Amino acid sequence: MRIAVLGIALLPSTVRADKWPNCTYDTRSAEYALCAIQELNRELAELRKQMDIRYRDVVAKIPEKSVDVRRHLEQAQTAWQRYVDESCAFEGAVVGGADDTIRIAILECLSRQTRARLSVLTQWSTMN
Repeated sequence: MRIAVLGIALLPSTVRADKWPNCTYDTRSAEYALCAIQELNRELAELRKQMDIRYRDVVAKIPEKSVDVRRHLEQAQTAWQRYVDESCAFEGAVVGGADDTIRIAILECLSRQTRARLSVLTQWSTMN
């Protein structure tokens, strides 16, 4: 039980009034939650687009005859995506509450994890 309590304490906070300046509704309202979800979906779509570009940059740097290296990269990216999906679903379940609160927690997690992966792919894309 202590582990679960510790895990909850380490999760990022969810809806904050200053997080989405375009969302001018009362932070306790359904309208605010919907606005936050839309903002997070936009952010995540942009991050995924950037990540796809970086991934292609990394693939382009791998010599064509390095089939094993390409395969490992593809498997690593697929495994990362599975991990993130499950980890963020878990985070949403731990946060709990209303469906919108859970969705916001999941989207925040997905954005955070995608930013981290984008950083790794960016480093790999600049390696010689």
